[in-house]
Amino acid sequence: PEQEHLVCVASVNIRESGRFLLMPVTTIATALGLFRRFLRVVEEHPDPHIAALSSDQPPSTAHQQAPSRVCSSSSSSSSSSSSSSSSSSSSSSTSTPVETLTDDAESSPTARFFLSSAACLFLAGKAVEGGRSARDVLNCVYHVFLPEQPPLDISEQYHQLKDRMLAREQVILRALAFNLYVPHPYVHVLQYAYAIGATWELSQLAWVLCNEALCTSLQEAMFPHCIAASALAMAAKRLPTTPPQHDAMHDPHWHHSFDTDDAQLEHFEVVLSAFLDDPRLQRLVRAE
Repeated sequence: PEQEHLVCVASVNIRESGRFLLMPVTTIATALGLFRRFLRVVEEHPDPHIAALSSDQPPSTAHQQAPSRVCSSSSSSSSSSSSSSSSSSSSSSTSTPVETLTDDAESSPTARFFLSSAACLFLAGKAVEGGRSARDVLNCVYHVFLPEQPPLDISEQYHQLKDRMLAREQVILRALAFNLYVPHPYVHVLQYAYAIGATWELSQLAWVLCNEALCTSLQEAMFPHCIAASALAMAAKRLPTTPPQHDAMHDPHWHHSFDTDDAQLEHFEVVLSAFLDDPRLQRLVRAE
């Protein structure tokens, strides 16, 4: 679905922003988990108060008078008062990128996910490790969403974005009941790779596949240990020259020892393959 694609795009943007900020991989994974869980909580358990806070409605009348993103021909035949106000803002009739991210967020999923992405990344830095300043997080997320634009200047629009990001952080905390724990598959990958005697190439590819899986719906659909075992199985298929070296693990159903069945392996491979083969998503990934 298109909604899931938008969420995957936002997840990739969160990951790339964390890489630009040199955040630890566990911090980035925590931000991705908080982002997915926040969207699920808002969708499954709608709270009118949280919904009102997360709708990005302009809090002041000055914000409501921001220039429209679409200029219609009927604006020329409006009343004299409206024409005078529109003439004063004729030079800014087309919204700037910052205004696009702040003025019309209710009808723009990208803008709504921009604030949630920045807030989750900022919050994860404080909940785990490797925290960054609000300005650094805001600038990096802004750069990833709008790579052709220069960094944000210290202006009224910047402070408006920062205030909205901090307000969204409070909304996320309340929506998640201040539970910021996000389990990660990385420990399981290392343990399972050691148990089956995996080579360095196999372990490295499984680690990369776990990073990719956290940007998809697999993070919510599967337990961390199942993601780890499935990543090792998928990595073994892509590296047939480096099979598990442990004699007991040459059985085709070796993953059953890690409480992962065949259906979970198949689901993991189908979802992750679709993600990896989507050019709309992979073009967002920063070249290493």
